[in-house]
Amino acid sequence: MSTETALTISVAIQNRCKATLPMIRKAVGCSEGSVYTADLAVLKTEKDLKGYLEAGGSNVMVVNEISEEETQRLDEEVVLLRATVERMREEKMALFEQIKGQTREMAIQKYRIAELEKERKATKDIITCSVGSLSACPPDAPLPVSLHFDKKFCGSSVELSADGLRVKATHSYNKIALCEPAFDSKQDTYAEFVLKTNISKFTTIGVILESGLSRLNLNTDSLGEHPYSFAWGGHQYWTAAFITDGSSKGPKGGEWVKGSRIGVFVSSNAVSFYLDGSLKHQHVFTNLEGTFRFGVGFGGPKSGDGEYGTIDIVV
Repeated sequence: MSTETALTISVAIQNRCKATLPMIRKAVGCSEGSVYTADLAVLKTEKDLKGYLEAGGSNVMVVNEISEEETQRLDEEVVLLRATVERMREEKMALFEQIKGQTREMAIQKYRIAELEKERKATKDIITCSVGSLSACPPDAPLPVSLHFDKKFCGSSVELSADGLRVKATHSYNKIALCEPAFDSKQDTYAEFVLKTNISKFTTIGVILESGLSRLNLNTDSLGEHPYSFAWGGHQYWTAAFITDGSSKGPKGGEWVKGSRIGVFVSSNAVSFYLDGSLKHQHVFTNLEGTFRFGVGFGGPKSGDGEYGTIDIVV
């Protein structure tokens, strides 16, 4: 045998009377391989094979000799295959952890929804809503110059700019980012936000009363689901874009695009929402007392341009 590396395939000869060396090679896919007996005696001719079979032999080896270059290539392929298997194993474990985390988040969401429903029933008399009169333009009121997003009032998967005027979502889970400072609901206050990217599915902009902050989870709740929050959703997901206490009212969502300016006006008895200078929805309330904060809610898959949402405060 050659001292070079060889690929060896053992074969048991079934049809002894018709066996030939080419047939044996063809049966194992080694057209150029050498044929050896079990004790490594080479069978060079058909006469050698016939004599071996007549002597009672039945098992042969087909050796396909390959070069060192081919051996190296095969070794490299084995290394790559092992690396691929290891990567697939790691991806499988990562996917398992992701699914486990999403399952945990879903359980938390279901619990929060149940808790919010209890709270809604307990506080349904605090705030009542009715459609108010519409005015065509935003209020002639100055924008609050001190308004900015505050890290201590933001969920864990949002990023803020250094000046706090920009918030960016980095994950599909529900997150809320609230602004500093808080304002008195008896004082007319108008704030404006601009979309720097398209938005993810559950993105909303609105306000929340500070009396409800202790019941708010910035990492799981959506702005507008909370009985103390009022928000507007601009994605086509919303069949009615104005959300409060988990209920939707008003026109269908889907009007917000990259560059849209969203205005929110809070007066002593109403919350109004504007899109690019035109009033889109207004609700009048009774017993709307206390301080409130402006905020943004994120959640859902990425938008068409691959973003979860980036929003700036207009100053």
